[in-house]
Amino acid sequence: MFVGATLSEKKGVILLGDALNMRHPAVASGMMVLLSDILILRRLLKPLSKLGDANKISEIIKSFYVIRKPMSATVNTIGNAFSQVLIASTDEAKEAMRQGSYDYLSSGGFRTSGMMALLGGMNPRPLSLMYHLFAMTLSVIGHLLFPFPSPLRIWHSLRLFGLSIKMLVPHLKAEGVSQMLFPANAAKYRKSYMAATAL
Repeated sequence: MFVGATLSEKKGVILLGDALNMRHPAVASGMMVLLSDILILRRLLKPLSKLGDANKISEIIKSFYVIRKPMSATVNTIGNAFSQVLIASTDEAKEAMRQGSYDYLSSGGFRTSGMMALLGGMNPRPLSLMYHLFAMTLSVIGHLLFPFPSPLRIWHSLRLFGLSIKMLVPHLKAEGVSQMLFPANAAKYRKSYMAATAL
């Protein structure tokens, strides 16, 4: 299950954890995103001398929702994708995607380290996630079409590509297309997050 983050209507109210954004437990990342959100809020609230100004707090909360997007969008999307992919199925295209995902993750090198960095929150870049999702899909399609691309295998390959798109599009809509495809805060966020977690 995935429930996207929405801005609270009450002035001065900050929601965190599952109250703000519930994600699928497949990747067990709720606490990681919560701690990341706390780091962001601490940095945003630190310059304030008092927390009594509800208008100022509301402005900070609005910026918080934008700044947290690289991490939350990446984790939400990967959690939802894994929950859909890792379930055994009698559908040949879904089963090929499931087996291909295991093969992709166990192949080592950049594939494994890239996916583990995404799962562990060390690379909160939605574009990197999209790269790995489509690389995994194309890898599975390559295996399906090898050694001979029969009409049935081509059909399963097209369905598999459609499944990948269906995994991604709801999150593009829920998290915001601009935040997912053009994350202006991703580089800044990653530097501050890495510096804070190194302490």
